[in-house]
Amino acid sequence: MVRSEPYFYNLIKDQNGRILAGTSGGIVELDGVNVRTIDARKGYITTNEMGELSIDVTGIRFYSEQKYLHLLPYPEIARDEYHAATSNNLFISSGGRLYIFDLVPFDYSYPYHSIRTISRDFVGTYSGIYYKGKKLDTPDFRFTDSYIRQFGNRAFICNYTLHVFERDFLETGILITDVNSYASESIVDTFINDLFPSPDGNHYYVATQNELRKIDYQFRNDITLFVNDKKDSPIILIPENRWALSFTSANELYKLDYKTDRISRQVVLEEPILAGLFHENQTYLVTSTALYRFNTDQNLEKLTDLDKAHSLILLSGSELVISSDLGLYLFNIASRSLSTIIRGVEFNRKALHKENDLIYAGSINGLYTIQSRDIPALIQANKAYEQEDDATTNVIVVIGVASVLLLTMGAFVIRFQRKLKLAEQTIDTLKEPTKKITREVIEEHIRVNLANASLIMLQDEFNMSVSQLYIILKPDRPGSIIQRIRLDVFRQMRSEGKTYPEIADATGLSVSYLRKLKT
Repeated sequence: MVRSEPYFYNLIKDQNGRILAGTSGGIVELDGVNVRTIDARKGYITTNEMGELSIDVTGIRFYSEQKYLHLLPYPEIARDEYHAATSNNLFISSGGRLYIFDLVPFDYSYPYHSIRTISRDFVGTYSGIYYKGKKLDTPDFRFTDSYIRQFGNRAFICNYTLHVFERDFLETGILITDVNSYASESIVDTFINDLFPSPDGNHYYVATQNELRKIDYQFRNDITLFVNDKKDSPIILIPENRWALSFTSANELYKLDYKTDRISRQVVLEEPILAGLFHENQTYLVTSTALYRFNTDQNLEKLTDLDKAHSLILLSGSELVISSDLGLYLFNIASRSLSTIIRGVEFNRKALHKENDLIYAGSINGLYTIQSRDIPALIQANKAYEQEDDATTNVIVVIGVASVLLLTMGAFVIRFQRKLKLAEQTIDTLKEPTKKITREVIEEHIRVNLANASLIMLQDEFNMSVSQLYIILKPDRPGSIIQRIRLDVFRQMRSEGKTYPEIADATGLSVSYLRKLKT
């Protein structure tokens, strides 16, 4: 909230913890958004050693460092600012205005970055991959649409190339290509969605767009264990215990026996499974519209409805954290209650991670870090907002009912106006037809944005579902078209004598992959 009346000169926090401001209307006390006048004296407020209030009309500078200008409009303009805080609010006075901020119990970092995936030490964004806050110059690709995983002494960035980081880099932060960081040579031509080690540490199970592969520790030999023709729904891994690994393909749940590599189908849902976890012999599955529980007795149970959900982690034995395009939620398994942690924020799929007591949730505009113990306070704050919304809704309903008679009386006029407006829109459409989204339009967008081209990028750009893109581009798939254009650009640039790093920057392909291609 911003207040511009009266004119706010400065503010202080007195020895009793009160927030007081000197204004053109007198000395006021601030309590949240409430302002109460306590003294008629006007000017800059200060206190003496006895805590007595006084006024200095010449002006006082308590905060010469101006540390919170970045929170205000036009932060590049140097000016006085005075600030003080309570447990719930931060108050700033500058330029005669009072700015009131709610203090929320979470950290916000990587502003203006779309956070794609998170692990213990890595954050993958659309503008680069960061290790402990430092942006990496390598690997060659600058973002990932898949997971970043850390297991033991290794870290993995999954993408069209599987990039592996060894213990030396993870301990020192010093990156030496082909020594403690390298691209796997066995499956570089395949989109890799996720990876998980076998219990004995001798193999990795690798999930691609439509396959599950078993690969040895050195990434030299691999076996295909499962293949599905549904390539628009990448395999999702759900580790269970030392005996079995669950995984999904589109709307189906499967189980793999580690000892025999035998795979059995467990259950089929009505829509694609987007995330899952295993806890106490129960498998929890998230679709865009619901949360399900599947148990060892082969029973499938719908626990709650959701809206545009996509990611899931375990907070405690009885609580799950679910992220969606509309916010972050807590589901209590025992009470079957769904509560809002953060509302109105579009979080990204594959960008929900828990490390000890910290929850990391990546959004389209930054990374939210929340202490587990602060979640109840966030839920309570959202309940207050929801109650305010309900009160506003009730007022709107009353106004709406009172307006029914007027609307009825004017129905004829409204219908006429609508028909007239529709006719005008039709004429405008005939004059300037809407640009049709064709295969040629999509391919041109891919060429212009080739380095960062992906299925998700196309969905965002053209506001289309995967199935709609497939219809326009059939019989080809978006991924195959992107790869074809990348290879065309590679051959053209090689004929022009361009270097591999230059081609990698232009195409988004890794240098190690380009070196294996034939011109």
